[in-house]
Amino acid sequence: MFKSIRSKFIFLSITIIVVGVLVGNLLIIGQLKENFHKQTSLMLATTLDVLKDGLTNEMMLNKNKNIQNILDRLSKNDHIDNVRIINPEGIIDFASNSNEKDRNIFDISPDHLKLNEIKEKKIIPSSNSYIYYATLPILNSKQCMGCHGDKNVIAYLDVQTNLRDTQNKFYEGTFNLIVITIAIIALITLAFYALFNVLINKPLSKFIKALNRVKEGNLDINLQQKGGDEFALLHSHFNSMVNKLNKSKTQIEELHAEQLQRADRLVTLGELTAEMAHDINNHTAIIMSRADYLNLETASDKKIKEYSDDINAILHQSTQVSKITGNILRHSKKYPKLNQKINLANAVLDSLSILNPLFAKNKINVDKNFPEDEAIISGDQLDIEQAIMNLLTNAVDAIENGGKITITIRKNRERRTELIIADDGCGIEPLVLENIFQPFYTTKNIERGTGLGLYIVKKICDNHSAQISCKSEPTLGTTFTITFKDIIE
Repeated sequence: MFKSIRSKFIFLSITIIVVGVLVGNLLIIGQLKENFHKQTSLMLATTLDVLKDGLTNEMMLNKNKNIQNILDRLSKNDHIDNVRIINPEGIIDFASNSNEKDRNIFDISPDHLKLNEIKEKKIIPSSNSYIYYATLPILNSKQCMGCHGDKNVIAYLDVQTNLRDTQNKFYEGTFNLIVITIAIIALITLAFYALFNVLINKPLSKFIKALNRVKEGNLDINLQQKGGDEFALLHSHFNSMVNKLNKSKTQIEELHAEQLQRADRLVTLGELTAEMAHDINNHTAIIMSRADYLNLETASDKKIKEYSDDINAILHQSTQVSKITGNILRHSKKYPKLNQKINLANAVLDSLSILNPLFAKNKINVDKNFPEDEAIISGDQLDIEQAIMNLLTNAVDAIENGGKITITIRKNRERRTELIIADDGCGIEPLVLENIFQPFYTTKNIERGTGLGLYIVKKICDNHSAQISCKSEPTLGTTFTITFKDIIE
């Protein structure tokens, strides 16, 4: 629902504003209610005290007839409903409402507090909240004992207020406060939205559009860097990134064109090599057939028998030449990919037979460490041999002259077959080691390296569910380890 930053920001901002303002208003309204109750209680307490003093003075002057006049005048106040003087038995002796006189207070107000429980001034709101009951016991004193004897309480002064108008005004003020609050929330929300839209949303949308254009391949784009805020810094980094991408794209295109030309030359050279290997095979076949004929003649011709060893040497060497040209022809043709059982040791030996002249030319000794039992893997033999030859030719390039290459086939702790090719050449720098499997990455000069050898090896390993790793130290040599996962026992 809220996937975009704008929707999340607006929702969270409104939520925080609403919660914050409403909580603040609720606290204010609660405080106002409490103040309203305190002020009402204080007013009623003052009224009771003033009324009590007035009634006491009238009683001391023996002007009982003025008591009713006092209650009548007091009841004319808009906020006072009833004023009563109740004797200890609960009978109303005086009341601002003449219909209540001489009646029991509990008949008129069943929920009135029990008189014998009122020991001091009591002010309580009713369930309607706008009606307050205020009751004050009028205690006996020395000057009153002549008329009232030794009673503890002479009477109860009871005042009932009606603060409906005041409460309505209070609620009206509360309603106005809520309306103002909603208006403030709306204004703050609009202000936040406007600020977000100007400061964040528009720059962000512009940046996303620029990213989409880059995604589509348009690298001829630069964003303006106004001001010194975070977006200006982001635009600066974006422009730098796009410029580097543009330069890299140009370099890759140039390098790709060069590699295509080189690949085309290699294809032509491969075709010529295949033709030459085919012609050599034809001549070799003639030599082998003639030598084989002479070898048969040694059994009956003593003169020819003297050259038996030479004839056998010619046969052997011709067989070796045929084997080499056969491997060249096999690698020069395009075959469909096969998933078959491969004897890894034989694949290594076939690769070595092609590269032996290269080892001899560079005076490189090859140490083979193969197990007695066959190491069988699953995959395409030509691909595996190509990976092996790529690693071996890299090892030759790393060895200046007279070095050593060690080829090991073994089982690791997990019983998986490992092919390890190690050389004692110049080694690889740590920063270079991180990029050796990247396409077109090479530290060799353009005549010797395409930057695709190790990349192809990595691809072949991935296609065979195998892992390849490299350990190297400058001047100490390099070790490549291929661990085959798809094993056929």
